[in-house]
Amino acid sequence: MANRTLFHSHLALLILLLCFTERCRAKNSSHCITSSCGNISISYPFRLRSDPANCGHPDSIFALECKKDQLTLHTNSRRYNVEAITYSNFSIRISDPGLDSKNISSCPIYSYVDNDFVYSSYIYTYYPIGIYITYINCLSPVANPLYIENPFCANTSTLSNTSRIYSYVTAEKILVPDLEASCTFDTATQATFVWPSTDHHNYSYAQIHDLLAYGFELSWFQALCIECDESNGECNLEGDKIRCRYYCFEDTPFEERTFICKLEYYAGGFIALRFVVGIPCLLGMVVIRRKRQRSWINDSENIEELMKHQLNHMPINYSYREIKKMTHNFKAKLGGGPHGTVFRGKLRSGPIAAVKMLTSSSSSSASDKEFIRHASEISRITNANVVKLFGFCIKGNKRALVHEFVQCVSLEKYISLQEGTKKCDLSCGETFKIAVGIAHPGLEKLEPSRIKGKMGFMPPEMVYKNIGGEVTCKADVYSFGMLVLEMTARLQSHASHVYYPLWIYNQLCEGRELEMRGGGEEEKEMMRKMIVAALWCIQIKAGDRPTMEKVVGMLQGGVELLHLPPMPFQRPMHYD
Repeated sequence: MANRTLFHSHLALLILLLCFTERCRAKNSSHCITSSCGNISISYPFRLRSDPANCGHPDSIFALECKKDQLTLHTNSRRYNVEAITYSNFSIRISDPGLDSKNISSCPIYSYVDNDFVYSSYIYTYYPIGIYITYINCLSPVANPLYIENPFCANTSTLSNTSRIYSYVTAEKILVPDLEASCTFDTATQATFVWPSTDHHNYSYAQIHDLLAYGFELSWFQALCIECDESNGECNLEGDKIRCRYYCFEDTPFEERTFICKLEYYAGGFIALRFVVGIPCLLGMVVIRRKRQRSWINDSENIEELMKHQLNHMPINYSYREIKKMTHNFKAKLGGGPHGTVFRGKLRSGPIAAVKMLTSSSSSSASDKEFIRHASEISRITNANVVKLFGFCIKGNKRALVHEFVQCVSLEKYISLQEGTKKCDLSCGETFKIAVGIAHPGLEKLEPSRIKGKMGFMPPEMVYKNIGGEVTCKADVYSFGMLVLEMTARLQSHASHVYYPLWIYNQLCEGRELEMRGGGEEEKEMMRKMIVAALWCIQIKAGDRPTMEKVVGMLQGGVELLHLPPMPFQRPMHYD
């Protein structure tokens, strides 16, 4: 009898723990037999192009090519030699195909500045150990120990009508204001440290060439978490393993519960003994929780006080249970991106809503206080191009934003350049109105705050530390310029597989007529005003970018008053 009672007590304790502990599983990363190319082994998420599609990640960037023991990675517009794959830290090292470690006269054929990886949803540059190699052209010799003569990889196209060009390369942080008077940037690329950083001043051209031939590293960690996020799990890195954690909720439909959750449901016969053992444990957890809450209040500003101060503009604070209920347990997915997944939901009052569940990485970058202030700021925006924010949710590391549902989805569907994306019909005139509407009364009245951004739209001073300069409100001017260029690119006929800012700049410099998908002279004037204003906005040096007030003047003024800015990576001038 005593043994039976002890057995029931242990079983009740087990069931209690099942209620409060998290469910987890490891990501299986060995779907097929490991392949190889040369001395590099290939397994999930990578596969050879000759392998079955289910042997690797479905995105084409993970399908590698092997020819004559040389492994190659392909992007939308480029190919790179694969030097090594390190599965323990989810990184792959690639190099420019124009470089040969045994031939010092070989040169890179790609510039890092406009590469494909900053826009990829699955693989991205592994920044912590990166070094930027910068090529510089000068009209006269330079006596600077940081400038190393570049005898093989000179590009004279950036300086015309000159009898002699002096080409240099450097691995140091050369700021734009520190360039010699006769020098301009040519291009920049990336490499990975293979020597101690203290040796920077002693680099020779041969060592810089070896750095470039060694290549740079990329990470695919984000790709392994997509399946977990789509199945309502939480993706975490534990050591060298990817783990996906799941939780049981009482309002989850029975057929959608995991095996452990179903086992807990059927174990209801032991409810009495479970409470006998569980109540003391629950009280202990409450005490611990209150201590943590008290500590949190002492370490940060009181969130409730913040909500009281902003009550007049505060959106609704939904509970996580309400979020799950309005989305029917996240049943209807509308879309997603690197920062979260959007689900269709229905508010208690009847309107349809779009609920965005933020990813763990996006949520952890800001405190609860910052997140609430951010939601409050969004709710105060009254712009025809910005959807209304109904409310938000905070529960641990789970965060959500509840927006007004718009039938035509988002502006991205109108301006997207991705192949295979069904675009809505948006004329040049409508695009111009959107650009002016964003600039005034939008960014023109924006005040500086904590700065964040997305790769491709962030200004150079935030991405390339060697450029230097204080991050100011001119960072938003750069982002506006890149957005307008992306909007105008969809109206062009040849903008899908080129670096658009450089391509359109060359088109205007050569006096070529803008090719549009329909539209007359008035539309072409609108297009030219948007492009010229945007090119001014994306100048490398923040001080050479116009204010948003001047940008509004460019867009609303006459096209004959506009002149082209200098090309990116050349010495900038001020806009008069």
